[in-house]
Amino acid sequence: MLTVAQLREHVATDLPDTALTRLLDAAYADIERVVGPPGQRTEVFSPSGRWILLPAAATVTAVREDLDGAPVDLDPTDWRLRGQLLERLATGAHPRTAWLGSVRVTYSLDDEALRDRVAIALVMLDVAARPGLESQQIGDWRETYAPDVAAARAQILAEITQPLALS
Repeated sequence: MLTVAQLREHVATDLPDTALTRLLDAAYADIERVVGPPGQRTEVFSPSGRWILLPAAATVTAVREDLDGAPVDLDPTDWRLRGQLLERLATGAHPRTAWLGSVRVTYSLDDEALRDRVAIALVMLDVAARPGLESQQIGDWRETYAPDVAAARAQILAEITQPLALS
């Protein structure tokens, strides 16, 4: 988690430290709301093949396969992590050649740098945002409105949710 002094290396503003602290705390709270606390994540996938793509440097701690409402906690012999790819194995306690149904994967992840980068972007957005009417012109009438802050915020937060399923 960044300090206000570290944040000031990235964000040019005359806001006092107390105001930046509130913005920074709100940014980290939004990140935690989207992906949960640092260190561990649980993602639900609906893969159609043999592979699930996870973030780099993930360590899988649990895998649950749910086919038609019958969840099964898989044994580590049922899957193998190859770099970022979680492979379903045809050997082990519950052998299959492909993932079926929904798959809940719990993994630990060192995503502190990514969280910091997203927090910086959120604070930069908050500092620069001026919602509402930006400009007007009377001759050949023209109005310009500030960008949709909520949409920009959602786009920034989407950066922290990267895992994809592969066929």
